[in-house]
Amino acid sequence: MNDVEERLQTFEPVELEGDVEPIDSSFADQFLKVFTRMAKAQWKTQKKADLSAQKVSDYLDEHGDLIDEVKRQRADLEEQNEQFRGFILEVVDLIEGFRQTAEESDSPTMLSASETMHEALRSSMEKIGLHPIPAVDEVPDGDYHFVLDTKAPESKDEKDRIVEVVEQGYTLRGEVLRKARVIVAK
Repeated sequence: MNDVEERLQTFEPVELEGDVEPIDSSFADQFLKVFTRMAKAQWKTQKKADLSAQKVSDYLDEHGDLIDEVKRQRADLEEQNEQFRGFILEVVDLIEGFRQTAEESDSPTMLSASETMHEALRSSMEKIGLHPIPAVDEVPDGDYHFVLDTKAPESKDEKDRIVEVVEQGYTLRGEVLRKARVIVAK
């Protein structure tokens, strides 16, 4: 006799006294059936989830190189965009510097060349969406202006307004490329 059989032989059923209604086990049977269906459904769902996870993993394994390449290309484009933005500012500053030099030289030839270059620059700027940030007589706006210094106003109208632009600011396609560096009357 094994251990289980010995335990069952020592079990003595309980005798109920009086009129006791028989126990209805149909509710327990229904509960067990529902629980069994739920367990099977959960098992199937888990199997499907495992299969889906495996498919995603396989897809990433197969296309991981492609995803990495797209990430590299995006980083390259962002770097090129930053270089392009820097180049634009260098060209604009170079032409503005030439214009200031031409004005200081009083040479008609230089002034004419400067004006021609400036007009060509202005036309090209509009084509690519580059616009100077309005500054003089404007109320300073931290999104567009960087206040370098203040000075006493010469009139009441100048108070709390930009009176001088030290370095022109620009927007490129609606985004600030460089804030205008200004002096404000206080």
